[in-house]
Amino acid sequence: MRFWEIKRVNNDYVILPREPLYSPFTSEPLLLHDFRCYRASQGFLHCDVHMKDPATDWWTTFGVPVSREEYESLSSSRYHGRILIGELRQIYPILDKRIEERLRRWGYW
Repeated sequence: MRFWEIKRVNNDYVILPREPLYSPFTSEPLLLHDFRCYRASQGFLHCDVHMKDPATDWWTTFGVPVSREEYESLSSSRYHGRILIGELRQIYPILDKRIEERLRRWGYW
């Protein structure tokens, strides 16, 4: 089974892991920070997905191969190439209050 899935959020698309990922430093669940799709010079399609530890300034990148249909859906999404801020509440309906407060202090809301 593939580890990543394309999810519909507000009539658009984001790419998310099927299972939660956790920070190796704080054990907090990682949040989607942004994503961007590319057509590599070798011809394959992929999406760089940045996931953020909400407790620290650490974030990481995952390179995810995508199909042509997924590439078209994701690259035409209004979320493509944007740092996701207010959208986090729609992507993660249950944000821990302390994480939400920390993000607010950092200027996310």
